[in-house]
Amino acid sequence: MKSRANVNLSSKLDEVQPKRSESKVIMTGFTRGTSTQELRKEMYDPSADECDGTEASVTTCDSVSGTSRAPSLPRGFTMIFYKYGSRASLNGVPFIMQSRNVTVKFMWSVLLAAAIGASIFHLYYLFSSYYEYQKYSQVNLKFDSLEFPAVTLCNVNMMRMSQRNLASDEIQKLFQTYDKVYPSSGTFVSQITPTNDNSESDNPDSDLSDSHPDFLVKRSSESSDDPGEEPDMSDPLLLQWVREKQQALCEHCNYCWDQGQLKNSSLYEVDDYFKYLFNKQSLKRREILGHQLSGMIRMCSFAGRMCGHELFKRVVSPQYGNCYTLEHKDFVSRKSGPTGGLEIIISLETDEYTPAITPGVGARVIVHEPGTAPFFDDNDMAVSPGMHTFIALKKVEIERIGDPYSSCTPETMQINGYKYTKPACQNECEQKHIIEKCNCYDSELALSYNPNLSQCKKKDRMCLYKVRCELEANKNACDCKSLCRESTYEKTIATLQWPTESYVDYIRPEICNLTNPPDICKQNESKKAFRDELVKLNIYYEDLNYEVLTDQPNYQMSNLLSDIGGSIGLWIGLSVLSLFELLHLFLELIRYFTWRKWRKRVEKRKREALAAIQAKSDLPKD
Repeated sequence: MKSRANVNLSSKLDEVQPKRSESKVIMTGFTRGTSTQELRKEMYDPSADECDGTEASVTTCDSVSGTSRAPSLPRGFTMIFYKYGSRASLNGVPFIMQSRNVTVKFMWSVLLAAAIGASIFHLYYLFSSYYEYQKYSQVNLKFDSLEFPAVTLCNVNMMRMSQRNLASDEIQKLFQTYDKVYPSSGTFVSQITPTNDNSESDNPDSDLSDSHPDFLVKRSSESSDDPGEEPDMSDPLLLQWVREKQQALCEHCNYCWDQGQLKNSSLYEVDDYFKYLFNKQSLKRREILGHQLSGMIRMCSFAGRMCGHELFKRVVSPQYGNCYTLEHKDFVSRKSGPTGGLEIIISLETDEYTPAITPGVGARVIVHEPGTAPFFDDNDMAVSPGMHTFIALKKVEIERIGDPYSSCTPETMQINGYKYTKPACQNECEQKHIIEKCNCYDSELALSYNPNLSQCKKKDRMCLYKVRCELEANKNACDCKSLCRESTYEKTIATLQWPTESYVDYIRPEICNLTNPPDICKQNESKKAFRDELVKLNIYYEDLNYEVLTDQPNYQMSNLLSDIGGSIGLWIGLSVLSLFELLHLFLELIRYFTWRKWRKRVEKRKREALAAIQAKSDLPKD
């Protein structure tokens, strides 16, 4: 009996001992800071760490237990988000997930939603600023020897009167007609000898109507008792030449002139018509009729070295006739001021000027980048006779950033033998539209001449005006971009009277002893007349410092990324590592749904196996 009691007592002690060990484990866990959830996991699911759902853990569990079961994974879909929220670094989320107070949860939810909204608004502002592609110009000052720009010179008189016999019959008839309309302007008839007498009849007005404005023909057939009488500007035929242009402008450009404005504008039509007739002639004839280099350039030197006529290149301008461009690769300014630049003395040959056609006396000068075409309507300068003109240059290099910050082109192609420039592109585009729609070319835009095309005539005037109005209305018709890299020249002009009367005695022999002296040397002219014949020109760099204007992005990608991080960190405390936490959550969700799908397949197989076993058990035994 005594031994049996001892056995019962020992067995009871064995039953009590595990409970004490379990309580010891619980107490030890609390002392170590272990959470209740982890203790429950250790107590009720001791194999959870070993059987975590991986392939290795499943194999281990199956080998130990001898059964095939699904891996141990987080219990439910919401548990994944709960675990993420409990340890997320995103500000506010842990308070929402762990708090048991509904009011606190709601407050933190509202604050988090407001912070996310503010962050989204801030990010929208940042992206809008970036995609505006704003830029700023950075100015750098450099110092170096500078390549001298190209210089183009033109006499404002298109045609020399001494060569009038070589002009077309239409030009000579124009002079005759204009002299009869405006006798006070001077007599041309006595000066002009037509090149083809057989084409003339006894009546000088017999065949004028085909080549001249009707108002000139009308006035030439009228007589006036008073040679100084002003022409009758109210005559309807007088305005016909102007009305054609004004009608096109009124219909296609949406702006018109009243009768008074038409009367005033008609005063300029003779000059325009003369340019039309002059440019209608062949290129070779225009070169002969214009001022020649030998008679125009009397002295030329660069940095103290003489420059010969062979360095000049003839350019026939639709506005001024013969022009001459001086440029050379060896022209490099290593010294600022007039002594380091270009000095030219020009003879204007005023005795060759066309009366009533050329309104003034002087020369036109344009300074442009070497290799580019001169365009006198953009930035040309006028120099007056009897003056010494100083043109001080300051070079500015422009470097544009290009798309998407600005519209520029790195074009290196040539247009009619010249480097690409925006004005040259615009002229070429307008000329192409005129050729396409009018089947002729406009001489005022021609940098080169196609012998297969004819110049636009009087009958094409309406077509020309219509094309120009359409181009004016549609700014995108000629998509001409500025160069991404180009040079411009800022100019400072100063003048003084030159030469003085005492200096005329000194300079007259130098000018008149040249191989081709001007006509003024052959005459006994006064000192004032000699002075009014000449122009002295100095073009130089005022300083060898030059500016480089470089476009820079106002808001770059690096600034955008930095501001995005600052905005997200400011409003919701999100960092790059927080993004990896979101990635981890995403992977956990994929893992969970993959496990569920796998578990459904396993359970389906189990059901199918049980059904098969049940079916076999139901079979009748033999």
